[in-house]
Amino acid sequence: MVVNLQPQFIIDKREHIVLGLIWQIIRVTYLLLQIHISNKLTLNQYPELILLKKPDEEDDIMKRLGYEEILIRWINYHIAKNGGEKKVVNLGKDLVDGNGYGHVLQNISDHFDKTYWDQNQDRRS
Repeated sequence: MVVNLQPQFIIDKREHIVLGLIWQIIRVTYLLLQIHISNKLTLNQYPELILLKKPDEEDDIMKRLGYEEILIRWINYHIAKNGGEKKVVNLGKDLVDGNGYGHVLQNISDHFDKTYWDQNQDRRS
């Protein structure tokens, strides 16, 4: 959890703070998504979720998944979209190296710095 966040940290581009903040926003968003629409989550209402469904699954699978599983699938979708090979299985140790974050940011940010991939694991995480 990011605590004592000051605007200057973002201005200074402290990557670990910014990534931690983004991660918290993503997790809270998906938690709220799960609480708010868990009984209403269908591919008819949210057709973009079809991208997270495995080929052999029924259409209503997303309604039965927890928010963490949906988030894991979302991260893995972005990794696969970029041609990455490493899969995220859990939201803890699998994200420590910054690989999953990098793939998500590369797809959703217009300002993603491609030199991110040149940094060592400690610098990325």
